[in-house]
Amino acid sequence: MPVLIILLFYINDLIRIKRYYLQTEFMAHQFVNIIQNISQNRPDKAIKLNDMRYAAALAWLSLYPGTTMYHSTTDTRTNSTHELSHFPWFFIYYVKSEPDGKASVKWIRYPFSQTGTNPQQIQCNSKNENLYMKGCIVGWGTNVEPSSIYPTLKMDDGFDRIIVECHLHANAASMSSNDYNPSDDQATRARKAFRLRLVTPKNAGNSRYFNSVVIFKPKPGLFTEKRPDS
Repeated sequence: MPVLIILLFYINDLIRIKRYYLQTEFMAHQFVNIIQNISQNRPDKAIKLNDMRYAAALAWLSLYPGTTMYHSTTDTRTNSTHELSHFPWFFIYYVKSEPDGKASVKWIRYPFSQTGTNPQQIQCNSKNENLYMKGCIVGWGTNVEPSSIYPTLKMDDGFDRIIVECHLHANAASMSSNDYNPSDDQATRARKAFRLRLVTPKNAGNSRYFNSVVIFKPKPGLFTEKRPDS
């Protein structure tokens, strides 16, 4: 009986982990669908930062209903504590097509909800230092083989691409008081945050989990090599 119970817990964890990957992939697809259409009725179709913020907030709702994507205002332990003990990130990469099928990442933007209480307060940063890129599964490169940026990226048609990476962040600062224990290591925090009993989810780096990637060719006028800054 104890072996059977352990086996059931283990299987339940694997099913839950699979579901998280499906959810981050779905959120990435939702973001792409929204960002491709959000500005189509405007004379100026260029994507603005608020477009990214609102697209992110809408896409995240499938996993973070209501206001659970934002930090908790009832927990004073830290200003980035989240009710679910984890919060979502998007990384948006503009990839330019270069001669001979090569590719260059021209800029990144990454909406995330570590702080704030509404879509307009979603941070939409642009730094690409190692601290921020650590934990991403999409790389950075200039005039390189597309596969070195992401294994399935292809640029042989001459069109630029947008890559959207979605993952969930779970560390000590994001954990609610119910789950937080200062003596826990990162693996224990991750299991608590994602309600796992036996299996520790894969940490891609910097407390990032369940990374999923969607690559798409943007509609005309949405993006240029110049990073959106307003």
